[in-house]
Amino acid sequence: MLDNFILLIDVSLGSPAVSRQGFGTVLLLALGLGVGFTERSRSYASAASAAADTDLSADAIARVTTAFSQPSPPNLIKVGRREADVAQVVEFTVSGATDGTYTITINGEAHNFVASSSSVTLVVAGLVTAIQGGGQAAVVTATDNDPVVTVTSDVTGLPFTYSSSSTGSAIVEVEATANVSASTELTAVFAADTDWFHLVLDTRSDTDITRTAATAEGIKRLFWAQTDSSDIIASPTTDVYSGLKALSYRWTVPIYYTVDATHCDMAWAARMASFDFDKKAPTAAMLTLTGVATQAPTDTAIVNMAAKNVNFYSTLKGLGATHPGTTPVGYDVELVITGAWFEARIGENIASLLSAVSNAGERVKYNDEGFGRVNSRVEKQLQLGVTLGHVNASPTPESTFPKRADVPQVDVDAGMLRITFGAQYSGRVKTVDIDGTVSVDFTSLSAP
Repeated sequence: MLDNFILLIDVSLGSPAVSRQGFGTVLLLALGLGVGFTERSRSYASAASAAADTDLSADAIARVTTAFSQPSPPNLIKVGRREADVAQVVEFTVSGATDGTYTITINGEAHNFVASSSSVTLVVAGLVTAIQGGGQAAVVTATDNDPVVTVTSDVTGLPFTYSSSSTGSAIVEVEATANVSASTELTAVFAADTDWFHLVLDTRSDTDITRTAATAEGIKRLFWAQTDSSDIIASPTTDVYSGLKALSYRWTVPIYYTVDATHCDMAWAARMASFDFDKKAPTAAMLTLTGVATQAPTDTAIVNMAAKNVNFYSTLKGLGATHPGTTPVGYDVELVITGAWFEARIGENIASLLSAVSNAGERVKYNDEGFGRVNSRVEKQLQLGVTLGHVNASPTPESTFPKRADVPQVDVDAGMLRITFGAQYSGRVKTVDIDGTVSVDFTSLSAP
């Protein structure tokens, strides 16, 4: 594990911030919600409030109940509305048959038909034949609906890129049916509601996990994924979690649990969400979960999971405990949260400074003195990180900013101040190796 990982974070005041409450909020992305659930997300402060909502499915209620049954549960659980996967459909209408080259491009591959004294019917048929005989034949299906070439994704939820051109008559393209998947639905929920940090998905398929994990990386939300796929504990590296590791993902917590109906992912996410990073420095490892039975993977399974950075729920000397608390890239879960915590809090502190100064009828000047005022907010948060135990006091956390005279003109024109900071993650004790002696004449380990 990278216990000495250096945090280098770009703080953008324009990016969606996670509030203090948001860091302790879990969002469940769920299918099968009632027709009355028209908003993209809905909040629940207790299991009873979820149970009373007739728009929630029994499965969603069970998952929310699991979250609130944990010791010191989070204050808030959100449910995000997700629709079922839909295959993308694009219609290309051939408006005429003037001589020329007609092209439909799918996923970057051009499919052509050269018209010479041809009819629209022949142009459409030729384009369909070109697409069906090309390299995208296993990805999409082209259908002749003269004068329309209809292209449909062969896999629901798997989008394709498209374009068209013609040196003859025009081709008019229309996306008749937009692609829908866990990824697009998560993106839609995030566009409507960014104030949550932990994410749980209500399905376990490899496809949904892969798509959701990719989106979680982009929006910087921690995705707690669960599967019972036997490939995870075997040696092959073609399983879904090996794929996430190969991509060096840091925003997913891959969990192996053999009972699909048990919500280990939700329980674990809720446990971590209940810890306030503004007050303490917790770990995702060795936590006891309520309502989740421990499991006993074989030594071989543990070795194989470790090779893929996969987590599981077992025992620690008789106590239920989460293991090992890592993300696909190999970072401790709390390291990832710590980075997000710094980014959010530093952004808040700088925004607070700029707002307070502006409302006082002044401004933070674009000079060395103004740069120092902004940097002091960064240093203040770094020191709090040391006090709480998120990062080490030695080596001393550092932040640097340029002299006004050294700022490139492009940044001067934009009023941009670039600050870089670094701190050493404090890490955690993961194993203990004790070598002891019991003796009738023991006096001191330091005795000669």
